[in-house]
Amino acid sequence: MKRAIMRARIFAVASILLLVAPFGLTQSAPSKADIEKRVDALLSQMTLDEKIEMIGGINDFYTRPIPRLGIPSLKMSDGPMGVHDCGLTTAYPAGIALAASWDVDLAQRFGTAMGQDARARGVHFILGPGMNIYRAPMNGRNFEYFGEDPFLASRMAVAVIRGMQSQRVIATAKHFAGNNSEFARMTLTLDRRAFSFYDTAKKDWSAEPGEFAILVGGSSDNFQLRGKFTLAH
Repeated sequence: MKRAIMRARIFAVASILLLVAPFGLTQSAPSKADIEKRVDALLSQMTLDEKIEMIGGINDFYTRPIPRLGIPSLKMSDGPMGVHDCGLTTAYPAGIALAASWDVDLAQRFGTAMGQDARARGVHFILGPGMNIYRAPMNGRNFEYFGEDPFLASRMAVAVIRGMQSQRVIATAKHFAGNNSEFARMTLTLDRRAFSFYDTAKKDWSAEPGEFAILVGGSSDNFQLRGKFTLAH
């Protein structure tokens, strides 16, 4: 999991370097092969300490820069219902309200608007959409997500991601799995049976244009899946 997180973040950084500089929508998007080539080039030059630093962050919602490789510090915003941590912002509908519309076109417009808000604030990452599938009705964050049906959740998530990334902002499939309870969220453990719904959702959206980042569980080193801490997988 650590290696996957590091590569995902480097992939995002390389994408930003290729997509956003200059920071304009008229620039043609690089191919995935170009991005992968840049990722491999950056990884080959990074020290072990630099790779470890890329897994974490700095100053609350920024990635750590690596000046010698031209890797900037990228700004994140804690979604999924608005571009937060940057002053006043638009309050968007909760995820469950959006899902209740069953309208993927509306979901994409939702994502596009959030992407525009993010760009206006200099944000590179949106920590959203929230797409953790309901497994416990008591979960205090269920309102952020798209309900208990994996097909509906996957369709809405794909549409929101497409909208966000159409604005050259990185979407994060937030709490893709495991964030099923606010109570004891730092020590909660789940077994393999808890992932059957996620497997279904993944099949429904894995063939779609991909997001650049995934946030698993509570995003804490203390969060456990199948008896192991999240970053140990």
